[in-house]
Amino acid sequence: MSFEETLESIVRKVVREELQSASSADRLMTAQEVADYLGYDVHTIYQLKRERKLRGFNLGNNSLRFYQSEVTKFIQERAS
Repeated sequence: MSFEETLESIVRKVVREELQSASSADRLMTAQEVADYLGYDVHTIYQLKRERKLRGFNLGNNSLRFYQSEVTKFIQERAS
């Protein structure tokens, strides 16, 4: 097995475990879905992620996802 195949296998395993550990009510959202939900431009969502103000993770192939609970937490922190 090549290094790339091993790495891809590890990443898939970690993502699978993350998805299984999330509660059923805690769905994954795309950056566009988060932008629409918050009323922000999608570029602002990327900036907030880069600045670590909104937690999200990369699935690879430029696929960024956010847990809805993290988006809710972001809203609550901004409201207080």
